[in-house]
Amino acid sequence: MPGSRSIARLLERHKASLAREIETTDVLRHLCKKGVIDERESAAIVGAADPAARADAVVELFSSKGFNAFRELCVTLELECPHLLTALLLDNGGGRGAAGVGAAAGAGKRHIR
Repeated sequence: MPGSRSIARLLERHKASLAREIETTDVLRHLCKKGVIDERESAAIVGAADPAARADAVVELFSSKGFNAFRELCVTLELECPHLLTALLLDNGGGRGAAGVGAAAGAGKRHIR
C-alpha cells in the first residue's frame, strides 16, 4: 500500500491543477459531504492567500490524511474533473512509488474490454 510520502509526491507534481480545479468545481463540497474533510479544513483551503498557497494546503492536507482520504479524493475527481484523475493515474514521474499510488487508487475498478 502506498505511503503518505508517495501520495505527497504525486499531489505535489499536480498541485497547480488541483488548486485550479478546486476553485472551479465542487470537489471540496463533495469531500465535506462524504466526511473526508470538515468545514474548517475546506475553509482553510478556500481562504488561502493565493493559488499557490491553496495548492500547498491541498497537498499538505491529503498527505497527512492518508490513503483512504486520497482514494476518496480520486473518487471525487472522477466525478468532478476526470481529466485530472487521469493525469494522476497515468503519472509515473515518481517511479515505483507513484505507480503504486495510481494503481492502488484505481484498484477495484472493473475494466471493460
